[in-house]
Amino acid sequence: MSPPLSDPARQRPDFALVPADGTPPPCSAHQSGEAPQLTGMRRKFADVLYIVLISSGWLTLNILAVAGCVVVAFAMLGGGDWAATFLQIDNLTSRYLAADPSRRAQFHHHIVQVFSTVLLALLVFRLPTFVKRIRRDLAETGEP
Repeated sequence: MSPPLSDPARQRPDFALVPADGTPPPCSAHQSGEAPQLTGMRRKFADVLYIVLISSGWLTLNILAVAGCVVVAFAMLGGGDWAATFLQIDNLTSRYLAADPSRRAQFHHHIVQVFSTVLLALLVFRLPTFVKRIRRDLAETGEP
C-alpha cells in the first residue's frame, strides 16, 4: 500500500540535492554557468542569420526595383499608353525572333550589361543606408 499524500516525509525535498546555503540546484545551462559561452554562440549565430536574411531580402528588392525600371522604360517608349507599350514590346519580340544567333547573343550581352550597371548603381547608392540600418538593429538587440 502506498503512503498517504499527507505524509510529511513525501513533502520534504531530498536534502542530498540541495546545497548547504539553501539555494536550489541549477536546473538549466543558463543557471549552471554554461550559458555565457552558449548564449554568445547563439547570439552570433542569430546575428549572422539575421544579416543573411535581411541582406537577401534587400538584394531581392533591389533586383525587383531594376526590373521595375525596365517596365518604366517600356512605358516611356509607349508614351504612357499601355497599348503603345505592348506594341513596342511586340516590335522588340518580332525583331528578336527574326535575328540570327550572333545578333541575339549580342542583344543578351547588352541586356546583361545594362541590367548589371543599373543594379550596381542602385546597390552603391543604397548600401550606406542599409549598413547603418543593420548596425543599428544589431546594436538595439544588445546582450541578454
